[in-house]
Amino acid sequence: MKKTVVLILVALCAASTIMALRPIRPAKALIPGDLNGDGVVNINDAILASAAFGSVTGDLNYNPLADMNSDGKVDIFDMLMLAMNFGRTGPV
Repeated sequence: MKKTVVLILVALCAASTIMALRPIRPAKALIPGDLNGDGVVNINDAILASAAFGSVTGDLNYNPLADMNSDGKVDIFDMLMLAMNFGRTGPV
């Protein structure tokens, strides 16, 4: 659990420094990081992503929804994408 909290905090801190690099998405696009599809990126999505953290395609805990950049692994870059969108809402 401590590892998950540390990873989320690191991701949130790093995301704040690169917000200017975030691409602008169309209003109707799904929000990267909304893993459970409820229209908001929140702690529930972070829990799902952390469960898959460190996994690669083929691993039992690999979640393709948590692999937000579609590179076949759930790593810090996926967590950063979730962190950059944390708190955002959008269409369901």
